[in-house]
Amino acid sequence: MFSDMPPAAEVLSGSASLKQKTLRNNSLVLQFTTTGQIVVQVGSILVTEDPIIVKGGYLVRSVDIDDDTFAIKGDLNDTTTFEIIAPAASSKFVTFNGEALKLSKTPQGTLTAERSAHLPTVELPKLSSLIWKTADSLPEIKADYSDVEWTVANHTVTINPTPPTTPVVLFAGDYGYHTGNILWRGHFTATGDETAFSAQIQGGSAFGFSIWLDSTFIGSWEGNAVCSEYTSISQFPSLLDEGSTHVLTILQDHMGLEENWWAAGEDFKNPRGILNYTFFGRSVPTVTVWKVTGNLGGESYADKTRGGLNEGGLYGERQGWHLPGFDDAKWAVGKPTAGISNAGVSFYR
Repeated sequence: MFSDMPPAAEVLSGSASLKQKTLRNNSLVLQFTTTGQIVVQVGSILVTEDPIIVKGGYLVRSVDIDDDTFAIKGDLNDTTTFEIIAPAASSKFVTFNGEALKLSKTPQGTLTAERSAHLPTVELPKLSSLIWKTADSLPEIKADYSDVEWTVANHTVTINPTPPTTPVVLFAGDYGYHTGNILWRGHFTATGDETAFSAQIQGGSAFGFSIWLDSTFIGSWEGNAVCSEYTSISQFPSLLDEGSTHVLTILQDHMGLEENWWAAGEDFKNPRGILNYTFFGRSVPTVTVWKVTGNLGGESYADKTRGGLNEGGLYGERQGWHLPGFDDAKWAVGKPTAGISNAGVSFYR
């Protein structure tokens, strides 16, 4: 139904006898007769008659019509039977990845053809016998690490429907980080009385997080399948010197956004990040600045080949350690089967 008088229908492609009628509520009725595929435009609306449908194969990547030849490009993972619905004049011959298919016609008029898959022989390597290299992928907890290039988390308002309860918004999405691991660093000056730090963090079902005070590991939430957020209390190993400066580093999972299980639901807007935090002690400090980082470039992700969903915020990812051709000649020898003895992150190649 149109708000005003419907525009005239026009055949853009193909050949057809076309009639149209406007009803009293400005609805438009089209009647057309065609012997092939056509495209009809009504204002900004396109109507396609005789669509192309291909059933079969592991993945159909594209179809192309050249005169009377219908060309399919795709992937197979086993012998498959194709069933094809397409204009007869354009499908006298059908090819798959450049090779002609032997066609049969069903009683319903659709075309069928069988194609065998030619799969390569794949031998899985014995991982324990490979030569592995390793490097530390959490330099953020070292005393000489600088986060000067990180994003400053300083928003005081958010478009997220979840109201923030912290002095500044600590939702990763507000700063352009939507996938993979997220790292937070909170800088503060000690009062000398603080004894613990509590954080309520949300990352999605089965997420986890770990917290360091400077270079000292003070706690983790390992996660479980039903918890999408968790509040932890991490004890400081000792009282801090009054006036000394410190950094809290939080490494959290980002398990993706929620799915909506009913119409008009807003679960997908649930934020990922720090929902609340507090210090314990007679006199508690104030975090003077929060910094955040995630995948390299955030929404303006650097890796256009693999896309923004395939990288997170770990140091090794931001440095491209996972990419083909990276030079790991100076890395130490170490196997992932051996693991690490202290809380942290190791990268293996």
